[in-house]
Amino acid sequence: MTYFQAILQVVLLCAVLAAVIWIVWVALEESTTKTKNMGSIVKGLILGTATGACVGLGGFFLANTPANRGMGQVMFLLVPFCSGFVIAMVTRGRNTAWASSLLAVLCSLSFLVAGKLEGVLCAILAFPLLALGLGVGVVLGYLFRR
Repeated sequence: MTYFQAILQVVLLCAVLAAVIWIVWVALEESTTKTKNMGSIVKGLILGTATGACVGLGGFFLANTPANRGMGQVMFLLVPFCSGFVIAMVTRGRNTAWASSLLAVLCSLSFLVAGKLEGVLCAILAFPLLALGLGVGVVLGYLFRR
């Protein structure tokens, strides 16, 4: 590993940690204005993040099997949509669902980069597409639950 790659990984790690802290703070701040039950907000945030990350990572590993040829369509359309839909089903508030979806994609991409299954540049370039798919899934899941 070169010196530049080490610095790039540290900067990416700091950016991910800053994003996680900001997302959790915004979710807690917005959700506590309506309800004062902090435990249910944190529980929904953790459950939504874990569920979305499991669906995302499971979809990644299933799409990478040698028999499947549709990795692009599956990874950038189906898996983010399903993750967002599931997150909207298990969380209670809109802000908690948005925070959980962004945390899930950040956790999934961080796991893939740390495990050297994907590169840093690939994760950075894939993030907007994954976030868009998650957003559509969260909106449709929220409307379905109502």
